[in-house]
Amino acid sequence: MQLILQDDFRHAMRRLAASVNIVTCQKSGVWHGMTATAVTSLCLEPPSLLVCVNRTASFHAALCDAEMFCVNILGTQHLDVSNAFGRKVDNPAEKFTTGSWQADRTGSPFLVDAQSNVFCKVASVFSYGTHDIFVGVCESILTADPDTPELPLLYANGRYASPACL
Repeated sequence: MQLILQDDFRHAMRRLAASVNIVTCQKSGVWHGMTATAVTSLCLEPPSLLVCVNRTASFHAALCDAEMFCVNILGTQHLDVSNAFGRKVDNPAEKFTTGSWQADRTGSPFLVDAQSNVFCKVASVFSYGTHDIFVGVCESILTADPDTPELPLLYANGRYASPACL
């Protein structure tokens, strides 16, 4: 029964469209990052969001040791960046050869042409099931020009998508 419920849940969640993001941090001067759809706003007071990361992901250890992280919200022009950060590599810095990356004042890497970059201080970490939930309090935000015609990159039904109605 439990396996059937898990399989049904997996199929249902494939239909839950999600924004595609790259979550980044730096640890001992080395940049780390991963593609993530398990990112959501949490509250406005204080401005905060949460990121869910599987404890088996290679990015998990770096984020556990980081004080800051950045959520880079991707547009449809970032398919190659999302794919680069979704694959396993031996050297975490290798992922940053795709896209235009800079460091903010704290050393956190951010994608220069992202839809938005949300820089967060780690406020809390909670464990649930196979994942850790990182709560980040927003320290600063960069947002692309609102007249930029790019649409947000979405993921649904096991593939990339873009909103047709925007």
